Amino acid sequence: MSRSVLVLGASGRLGRRIVDGLLGHRHRVRAFIHRDNVLDSHIGLELFRGDVYDGEAVSNALRGVDAVISALGSAAAPLKNVTSTAMQHLVPAMAASGIRRIVSATGSAAWRDQERSAPHPHLRARREQLMQVIPELVIDGEKHMRILESSGLDWTVLRVPLMQGEAATDYTLALDPPPPQTISSYLAIATAMIDQVASDEWVEAAPFAY
Repeated sequence: MSRSVLVLGASGRLGRRIVDGLLGHRHRVRAFIHRDNVLDSHIGLELFRGDVYDGEAVSNALRGVDAVISALGSAAAPLKNVTSTAMQHLVPAMAASGIRRIVSATGSAAWRDQERSAPHPHLRARREQLMQVIPELVIDGEKHMRILESSGLDWTVLRVPLMQGEAATDYTLALDPPPPQTISSYLAIATAMIDQVASDEWVEAAPFAY
């Protein structure tokens, strides 16, 4: 079934592949972009220029869509709270618009509150690694998960490792994290996120994708 999907972070390395994949499956895409457009023109593609720090822009971007995919990240942003800030605007706007399905991504170092007391060894190791170098990104990802967990929406968060290359589209979703040195491809994670839009297998869950 064809859907209309809002893609946040559409001009990033992951977002571009999500847009291409959705269009390839004949979905309609509204690409939320903040900087220069790097997306090729397509009959099924609508560009929406805005800033996720602007609640009104986020609300306007939701008009007429069926689902949301967020490929946002704070790594290249001057402020390291992009993902959590977007969710603060997005969740009430989705509820007001009657849009329930959202698929988002964060890093594989992010843990849920219920995992803190006894984290999987791989999760503990990965989080300790990244908290030494990019703690703001880990904290942003965890905050964005907490916002979704309390949203009442049909959410799924994929926790993903370092992404490189385009070699593979195959992926695994699992509750247990992969080893800290695991690398996946942008295309594999994009495929996983697209597949989750129409699936209820991982609703209200945050599996590791690799």
